[in-house]
Amino acid sequence: MQPKSLTRNLGQIYLSSVIPLVIALGLGLGRLSYEMYLPICLINAILMILSAWILGASSIRSKAPEKKYIVFIATCLIGPWVFIFLFSFLGPPPDAAEFVATITEQKVRYAILIMSGIMITLGLAVLREKLKASGEYFYSTIGYTVFMIAMPLYIIQIAFYSHFTFELFKIQLASSAEKYPEWFLPVHAQFSLIGLVEVALMYLTTAAFAASLKSAGWFRKSAGNIYIIISLAAFLLVSFYPLYANAVRSLGFFPLLIPAVPFIMPFYIGINLLRKAGN
Repeated sequence: MQPKSLTRNLGQIYLSSVIPLVIALGLGLGRLSYEMYLPICLINAILMILSAWILGASSIRSKAPEKKYIVFIATCLIGPWVFIFLFSFLGPPPDAAEFVATITEQKVRYAILIMSGIMITLGLAVLREKLKASGEYFYSTIGYTVFMIAMPLYIIQIAFYSHFTFELFKIQLASSAEKYPEWFLPVHAQFSLIGLVEVALMYLTTAAFAASLKSAGWFRKSAGNIYIIISLAAFLLVSFYPLYANAVRSLGFFPLLIPAVPFIMPFYIGINLLRKAGN
C-alpha cells in the first residue's frame, strides 16, 4: 500500500470512529467539568481537521471547481461533529435545578445544535445544485424540499428546549413547586409531536439524498443502498413511534429522537464525499 493511501485510510478510519467515540464516552464518562473536557475536545477537533485534510479536504487547493464544491459540502456535513463531540461530556439534559445551575453549558449545547442545523442546510443546498447540474433532479429535489420543511421545525424545537424550558425551570424553582404546572403538559405534548415530525423528515431527507447520489453516480450502488435502507428504517421507526411509545418510555429514552442523531448519516455521507474529492 502506498504511503499516501495508508494515511488517507487512517484519516477515514479516525473520522468514521468519531460517532462511536461520542457514544462510548457519553455512556462511560457522564458529565465532566469543562476543565477536563475542553482539552479532549480540542485534541479531537485537531485530529478531525487533520484527518479530513488528508482524506480529501486538501483538494480545495485544486484548480478543479468541482472538487472545491465537494469539499465545501463535505465540510458542512462533517463540521458539526467537531462541536457535537462536546456532548459526550455534558451528559443528558439535566433536571430543573441542575439545568439552571449550568445554564451556560446548556445554552452552548443548544447553540451547537442550531449551528449544526444551519451548516447542514448550507451543505445540502449546494449538494442539491451540484446533483442537479449532474443531471439528477428527482431525488435531490424531494430531499431538499423535505429538509426545508424539517429545518424550521427543528429550530423551533431546539429554541423551546433551550429558552422556554429555562424560563419554566426558573419559575418552578422560585415557587418551590415539585411538579410542572398543568398548562405545561399540553405544550410539551405539542412540541414532542413537532420533534417527532421533524426527526422523521430528517431521516427521509437523508434517504432521498442517498438515492440522488447513487443515481448521479457519485456513490457506488452498494453504499447508496446502505444509506437508503438505514435512513428509511429510521424514518419508519420514528413515524410509528406513537404506536409503541409506552413500551419504549420504560427504557427512559428513544435514541432515534435525540436531536443530533439524524445528523449521523449526513456525517458519513460527508466522509464519502471527502474520499471522492481526494481521488
